[in-house]
Amino acid sequence: EWKTFFEENFDCHVTVCTVDVDNDYLVKFLARRREILETFELTLPGVELTDENLKIEAEKSKDNEGCLNALGLATSTNQLYQEYLSVCESITKEVENSANRPTSNVFVTFETEEGQREVLKWLTVGSANARNNNIESVDDPRQLFRGKHVLHVEEPEEPSAIRWQEMNASTYSMV
Repeated sequence: EWKTFFEENFDCHVTVCTVDVDNDYLVKFLARRREILETFELTLPGVELTDENLKIEAEKSKDNEGCLNALGLATSTNQLYQEYLSVCESITKEVENSANRPTSNVFVTFETEEGQREVLKWLTVGSANARNNNIESVDDPRQLFRGKHVLHVEEPEEPSAIRWQEMNASTYSMV
């Protein structure tokens, strides 16, 4: 829908269109899952990290769990596996609920810089007008997404500069 909107209204070619939905919790759970798997890689060298193998290794570590806790040492494989299961369950729930999440950002990559400049020229109406969906601020109906939404459009930072895990966080919550 986004690709079609830009290509049909602005005579340009969209190479890539990334739609970011308000799914910060999903991103955080996925990041935590990756951290857990990296810990397993370090603590279980040579073990293929399949769910079945992790379960087997967790069962093996149950015998040592009491000693580790008593000495205040690192988390056992079993404890880490239990967290892994919990995070995986949370990911499943977030994915199931993701269909109802609103779009928070759309990143559009155009084939040419000329196409990008043309779209920026046409759609830059000011953040206050976009935030308030001030339809009167647009001169041409092509500037309205779905015929009724004023878009807040700006040239983005480089992808490597974007803090993907904090896309929808307020400045206050990031501090």
